[in-house]
Order: sequence, then structure tokens, then C-alpha cells
Amino acid sequence: MTFHISVHRIADRERLKEPAPTDIGALRAWMADRADLTVFDEFLGANWAIGDHWSDHAERLGLPILASLYEVGCTHGVQIEGAGLDTLERELDQLVAEWRRLAPPPDEDGGQEPQPLTQLLERADHMRTAIRIARQVDGFIDIG
Repeated sequence: MTFHISVHRIADRERLKEPAPTDIGALRAWMADRADLTVFDEFLGANWAIGDHWSDHAERLGLPILASLYEVGCTHGVQIEGAGLDTLERELDQLVAEWRRLAPPPDEDGGQEPQPLTQLLERADHMRTAIRIARQVDGFIDIG
């Protein structure tokens, strides 16, 4: 399983809840409609990475939204909107600082960040982009 972070407009929430039709023609139209309702979508990580690097660290740091990603995100998805976006941003800042603290030093020859840290920071940037877009479009973030 993999986790994605998506942004949708709050005004489209009810349309997003519509169940998928069983007819193949109607299903194609439904899938196209859902794609049009997605403002932003990016890969966040494999389930083990979300558990090990996001939720476990967030749990230790007392960051409730990020700590819930693995357990809640696997079954229901985690949705964040409004003031929750500010909380998510603060939690993300604390988690990124923890990743940097725990990472081995950069490669002395090329000054490169260690590969796992580089990937985590890239995914954190996806989350920052999602937060910014959700604010701009009066939207919500869905992680799962």
C-alpha cells in the first residue's frame, strides 16, 4: 500500500463521496469527474515509510495529526482543513527538525544529504505544497 496526499475543494466534498458505479461506461465518467475534483495529488510514501518515519516519530514528539497518518490513514484516510492546516504545518516543521537531528551527517565529499533524508524532505515539501494549495482554494487535504 502507498499513501498519497491530495487536495480537494470543500465545496466538492459531497461529490467526492458518491459511490463508484458498476457499469463500465458510467465508471469511466465517474473516474474522470473525480480526477477533475482533485486539485493536487502527490505520492507521500509506502506504508512502512509512513509508519516508521512519520507516525512513529510524530507519536514520540506528541504530534497528533502526523501520528495518526499510519493507523487512521490506512483505513479511513486523514482529512485536514481550516485551522487544522496551521496545526499540520507546525507539526511538519517539528517532524522535519527531528528527521534532520537523527540523520547521519551529509556526505563529506559531495555535501549531499543522506538518501532517506532527501526522500523524506521531498515528501515533506509535497505536504507543504498541499497545505498552501488547500489554503488558496478553500480546500481540504486528504491523506491515505
